[in-house]
Amino acid sequence: MATAGSALAGESVFKDLAGSVRDSETLVSSIQEPAPGPAAKGFETRLYRNAEGCEATVEQRRNGDLIYVREAGGAQAFLWLGKDLKSGEITAFCDPAAVYRQGDGSVKLACGEHPNGGYYTRGEAVLNLTGGLSAVSVRGDVKRTFGWKTDTNIACSGLRPADNRGVSLKSGKSFMGVEACSVLDGIYPSDMTNEEAQGTLGGCFSGISARYGVPVTFAAAGTEMTILVGPAKDGQPGGNAKAAADLKKELAARGGQLFDFKVSVAVAK
Repeated sequence: MATAGSALAGESVFKDLAGSVRDSETLVSSIQEPAPGPAAKGFETRLYRNAEGCEATVEQRRNGDLIYVREAGGAQAFLWLGKDLKSGEITAFCDPAAVYRQGDGSVKLACGEHPNGGYYTRGEAVLNLTGGLSAVSVRGDVKRTFGWKTDTNIACSGLRPADNRGVSLKSGKSFMGVEACSVLDGIYPSDMTNEEAQGTLGGCFSGISARYGVPVTFAAAGTEMTILVGPAKDGQPGGNAKAAADLKKELAARGGQLFDFKVSVAVAK
């Protein structure tokens, strides 16, 4: 990370980071929800990595997601994305950031030039939500005497879920044991439409179908989703029953829900 804006983005925000998401609870308190009461549930956390050493940690809170991204070289950034995908922040650069949902499954956070603690800053971040969180890019600029200077410039692609010690997953593994279904534990809009569900879960259900050798499809409308299992291919008696039983078991562990849809399972005869 460059040190051009050290008085803003260096000293006051990133100087004392120890690489732990816990640090974010102090550093970005302005974007957090009110402190939870005694009965509040703990936050779910999901870790993503790529082969180049990038890490992205998504802390799923009641009102949205806190995203901490760090490159292998040490550059790091904090982002906030509201649950409804309508509010966000790029810490130290955009508070708030405008949020744009893009057609390729990604979300962009951005802000133009604005005063920020005695400096002028601007920023842009893009999160690709395919497979939970497959890519993150963050750019933050600080206006100096002779023009704009890039303070933070991070690009992490090819991210994949990492089931590491200390990372709490909702079910301990991807839904139905299919890697593409890890998207279910990532970031998603609270008002997801049927079309968005189809686009997001296409790879997941293709993987389930391939694993069991029977077609497994779904349709969503409103707050309801129906999963249809079968018909089984010739020579695979009982294929429908096995897939349907496993689906019902996994759904029960998730409270009968995928994303915010209540799910039922139907079997084709």
